[in-house]
Amino acid sequence: MTAPDRPAEMSAAPRRRGRPQALLGLAVLGVIAFATSSAAVVTGAAQSFDLSLLGALRAPGLPGRLPGPPWLAEAALGLNALGAPSVIGLSSALVALGLVARRAWRPAVLALVAPVGALAIAQMLKQAFARARPPLEYRAIEAHGASFPSVQTMLATAAVLTLTILVARVTRRPAARAGVIAAAMLAAVLIGSCRVYLGVHWASDVIAAWSASAAWTLACAVAILRHGPTARA
Repeated sequence: MTAPDRPAEMSAAPRRRGRPQALLGLAVLGVIAFATSSAAVVTGAAQSFDLSLLGALRAPGLPGRLPGPPWLAEAALGLNALGAPSVIGLSSALVALGLVARRAWRPAVLALVAPVGALAIAQMLKQAFARARPPLEYRAIEAHGASFPSVQTMLATAAVLTLTILVARVTRRPAARAGVIAAAMLAAVLIGSCRVYLGVHWASDVIAAWSASAAWTLACAVAILRHGPTARA
């Protein structure tokens, strides 16, 4: 190693050590956000907000009609299909297989554990809270089971965040990394928001799903990837 390389490596080391702490800090914020939203649901404090928002997304006296131009409803249905558990599950499996082929064992484990764990957690929370979905007249599509939290939002958020973390690890350019993170956040927001727009979830269901899924995925990333090598590109 030449002398000019040492300062660069020494300056990079604190940044690498700081990343797990930053991810854990964000995970804690996710736990706090989930605890806050779930407490609001249990106490009934979220109901007024949920009803107001759902009513604002419908024309007066026409709760079954989606607002906006036809393309908006079609886009929401497309996003809803994109975030379906079968699509997310297949995508995650393909990502994991691709990583295994490259012998990236730890990233492959994360690609499977994060979404599968998010799905399991969401199902357990549904059983625990047993919250009713919005009234049938508001629903643009069929939905079954309890409402809190949104399983589809949790699963999609976990998959998107996992892919973002894996891409960010091999991206050195800050602008490119910021673009990946922004795109991932937008995808998670749109997939969750379409569930409210389509009338199959309350807004607090989706907020709780975002929070819980982010906390779980970030904690998994720290636990699984912390001691693994970071690739460079």
